[in-house]
Amino acid sequence: MGLFSKLTDSLSKTRKGFVEKIFDAFTGKEIDDDLYDELEELLIQGDVGVNTAVDLVERLREREKTDKLKYAEQLRDALVDEIAKIMGDEVATLDLSDDTLNIILMVGVNGVGKTTSIGKLAYLLKQQGHKVILGAGDTFRAAAAEQLKVWGDRVGCDVISHQEGADPAAVVFDAIAAAKSRKCDVLIVDTAGRLQNKSNLMNELSKMRKVIDREAPGCLKEVLLVLDATTGQNAISQAKIFGDATGVTGVILTKLDGTAKGGVVIGIRSEFDLPVKLIGTGEAIDNLEYFDAKAFGEALFAGEDSLKDKVEDAVDEIRAELADVIEDVQEDLETLQADITEEVQDTLEDLQDTLEEVQEKAEEAQEKVEEKVDEAKKRKKGFFGWGGRK
Repeated sequence: MGLFSKLTDSLSKTRKGFVEKIFDAFTGKEIDDDLYDELEELLIQGDVGVNTAVDLVERLREREKTDKLKYAEQLRDALVDEIAKIMGDEVATLDLSDDTLNIILMVGVNGVGKTTSIGKLAYLLKQQGHKVILGAGDTFRAAAAEQLKVWGDRVGCDVISHQEGADPAAVVFDAIAAAKSRKCDVLIVDTAGRLQNKSNLMNELSKMRKVIDREAPGCLKEVLLVLDATTGQNAISQAKIFGDATGVTGVILTKLDGTAKGGVVIGIRSEFDLPVKLIGTGEAIDNLEYFDAKAFGEALFAGEDSLKDKVEDAVDEIRAELADVIEDVQEDLETLQADITEEVQDTLEDLQDTLEEVQEKAEEAQEKVEEKVDEAKKRKKGFFGWGGRK
């Protein structure tokens, strides 16, 4: 299955829960303040974020003036166009260099699928020819290292870990040393599920970065924030706080296939200019894809043709139904015509039979008349011939 097909399937709930509601708002409406207010409310409900919703509505108001839009359908198409501008058309990539160690730091709160995303990312990079090693920097959550080792065994990657409660910075130190000695070109470091209001955990993350800068200067290529698409507005809040505190370079958006809140991608891109680099499109190990903004937009609006197209489709359906009705009527007419023809034919045959009977009776009557005339003539002759002279 191609990326577009995966995205189309993954975004089916978002289309029904977000796109269709917004598009329905344009149906049979005039362009006025009420329409803009309704649209803004629907965008916010669609988890694109308040700021993004307000910005999009302002863009549409400007488009109405500059493009001289008159119909709601035109405004709807303008909305699709403005969202496409926000998303861009680039395909995301990771900032990895050749012939050197590349370190990827994974951050995010508990429960967003961070460890699973690490396993899938390791698999993706190995498929691209990289030699990957994992660092179990989440020493706070019970069994976090064991969970990462399960993924390591599944993918075929070594995992560097310490005992539960150990210093995460020490894990990073050993992981860098192991990566260098084993000639790995990518080290992915897991971190604790840091709550955005836990400043001590943020400080711990800062210590890990200092170790990286000291032991492998210039090797920290990506700080990827893992966000759960199903959390909607919370994901946008996390993007802001983690972005400010950790220098996030990109986002991995998980569980996109299980939510109607895919609009969060638009909000993250618009409000923070933070690229979504990878997206989770399912449970399988290969269901982590580089984010293609254009394909995302096309999949988001897949099947959502313009109102004109919908009307044309409806007309085509009516025409098809009407054609069926006409065909049925034509068949009925042909049947009726055949029945009438048969009845007329039967009537004509009956009349013909009657005519023949009348003709036969007329002939019989004629014969009788002729017989009577002959008899009368004979009697007359006999009368004059009796007693007459010879």
